[in-house]
Amino acid sequence: MLDNKKLQWDESYKRQENFIINPKEEVVKFLSRYVKRRTPDGNFVNLLSDNKIKGLDFGCGIGRQVILFEEYGIDGYGVDISTEALKQAISLSSTFGFKLQDRFTELNDTSLPFDENFFDVVVCDSVLYSMVADLSHQIVSELDRVTNGYAYFNLISSTTEGGLVGDSVVELEHEKGTIQSYFDVNRIKELFKNTSFNLVQLHQVTCEDLMNGNLHSRFHVVVFNKIKG
Repeated sequence: MLDNKKLQWDESYKRQENFIINPKEEVVKFLSRYVKRRTPDGNFVNLLSDNKIKGLDFGCGIGRQVILFEEYGIDGYGVDISTEALKQAISLSSTFGFKLQDRFTELNDTSLPFDENFFDVVVCDSVLYSMVADLSHQIVSELDRVTNGYAYFNLISSTTEGGLVGDSVVELEHEKGTIQSYFDVNRIKELFKNTSFNLVQLHQVTCEDLMNGNLHSRFHVVVFNKIKG
């Protein structure tokens, strides 16, 4: 079973938290650098494959990155544990002109309902830091199984909490009751240690809030595993 605060996430989406209407800049950069590059005439150059590309957004929320896949000419799929989020994803994709109701799947356990190597590209943005370590390792292993190409991960750096590495429960109203997990370089390397994923990008971006002195730091990680035949 996938016990990752489903009730809390449903309540969070009902409060319209994490309603991402614009595509994430780092996800756009990832697609443009490794998968498809948009040309000035509005077309695309395939960087990964000459065949039709399939993409998965793991922890898709209200589906904006799945819609981004479609805008890039990629067959987009999304999975999430939140029933409420997926309802919103189907509705949002429709407003963008895409009928994707059959492309969104609710997860009840860590097994993904896709064949091995089904996807050419995976996005897992701001998801793994919302689960405990053991679960994140299971998820990465399953993503490795269904991926034959590139995957992008966005992780919260331990720098955000003054060097704290590990898991905690969110006490603030925003995402209240969910898990928050902090990463350093060693923990990231351990995450992919027993998979066929190879690190190709490990960027840390830190922003200092000069109004209060707080640091907000993220890792932007790209891995590649097209070595499976």
